[in-house]
Parts: sequence; C-alpha cells; structure tokens
Amino acid sequence: MNWFTDWIRIIFFLETWRAQGANHVFLYYHSSTNNVRKVLDNYGKQGFVTIIPWPSLPKNSIVDPNKSVYRLAHSLAHNDCILRIGSEFGALVDIDELIIPRHVKKSF
Repeated sequence: MNWFTDWIRIIFFLETWRAQGANHVFLYYHSSTNNVRKVLDNYGKQGFVTIIPWPSLPKNSIVDPNKSVYRLAHSLAHNDCILRIGSEFGALVDIDELIIPRHVKKSF
C-alpha cells in the first residue's frame, strides 16, 4: 500500500474477503492518509489484518535504490507473504482485485 487515500475501498476489500471466508490478511504498508491508517489500525485490533511495514530503502545523494526496485518491490512482498502465510491456501492480490467463487453457499 503506497500513498493510498481511499478508506472506503479498504473497507469494501476487507469485508468482501471476510464474507468469503478469509480469516486473516497480511497488508504491506508504505504510506497512506490518516483516515486509511485509522481503518487499518481498527482491523488490526480485531486481529483480522497484520500490517507489515514496507518502507522505502535508504538513499543518499549518489544512489537511490528505490528507483531500481520500484517495479520489483511487489515480488519481494509476495515472497515474504508466502513465507508468512503458513496455511494450505492463500491469495496474493491487490486492493483492487477480488476473487469471486463460482459456487458459493454464502451470499454477501
């Protein structure tokens, strides 16, 4: 999550996954508005979300490694998440992605 501002989308995303049976979400956090952070902290207190800090790498006047890893940072986060999941099933998705099963017993 990088410079995220849409707190309503966060609620929709998390509640949709919860309605489909997700019991935990790992969220990789770089930055957001205060309202988004309040929403995330609330889900963290519920135990539904673990917020993983994902800051920029240190830079200096000569080298800025963030420019070269920008397009690869999601791959690093995906690998870290796979190691953290520790369950039989998991999904690696962005905030704007939902997986809707074809055959569900539960409507939402």
